[in-house]
Amino acid sequence: MSVIIDIRKHPFLMKIQMDALKEGKAEGKTEGKSEALTEMLKEQLEAKFGPLPRGAKSRIADADIPQLKRWVRKVLTASTIEGVLGKPR
Repeated sequence: MSVIIDIRKHPFLMKIQMDALKEGKAEGKTEGKSEALTEMLKEQLEAKFGPLPRGAKSRIADADIPQLKRWVRKVLTASTIEGVLGKPR
């Protein structure tokens, strides 16, 4: 025998659902922002300096949003990839 529960009639269950939706939405926004910055940075670097070395791709993939933002700004004035990303590790 199965039981069907209408969560709209249970405030506690509604709160759990709403919290989960908010958390998922926030995570999706963060992930989308990171992907967009990553793609923008790679396109800018390739347009300015040509094909990216493997190490540069790896560093970009591992960067967090604040770091990506700093690099996106540095592309405008740097004369080398190292001037944007720093010395290779």
